[in-house]
Amino acid sequence: DTFKTKLSFYRDKLMANDKVKLQRIVENHAKLLALLDCLKAVLPDIPTTVMEEAKTLIETMAETRQDSLNEDHPIVQQFWAQFDYMDTRVRELPEGKHIDEEHQLNHSVTPDTSIAVNLEHFHQQCKLHDLPIIDNKELRRKLPGSKKPKYKKNETTHSKLLRKSIRCWIFERQ
Repeated sequence: DTFKTKLSFYRDKLMANDKVKLQRIVENHAKLLALLDCLKAVLPDIPTTVMEEAKTLIETMAETRQDSLNEDHPIVQQFWAQFDYMDTRVRELPEGKHIDEEHQLNHSVTPDTSIAVNLEHFHQQCKLHDLPIIDNKELRRKLPGSKKPKYKKNETTHSKLLRKSIRCWIFERQ
């Protein structure tokens, strides 16, 4: 009875937490919190401060789990890190001056609002810059899950860089 009552209470409490959105996370951590209260019923000598610290820790665990699910897959994070590194190049000029050349990989005709990436071009540039080559099959599997920037579609588009139509992965700049 204690478990059922406390489960309902903690479920409501976690659902009210703006940092926790997924029902599965709410449910699992509410069960942990309810079980903690049941443990106190069986072992009444547990200090109240320890109980409160444990409850805070479990709620923090729920928030941390939600944060980890909000992040892009590590392969997607690596892709964007390499893309950002190669998309803007610095060209050295005489007398120690330099020019930032932007959009070296972004084929989009509207580079301020969208990103269009041709994966073959991306992999060629990785080889030229001695960057690790991300497995193409795995990358194609994970890129549609990109959140930052948000994946839109994969289609043939007019390339600003090549001045012809090529197949690109399209993302929305945020």
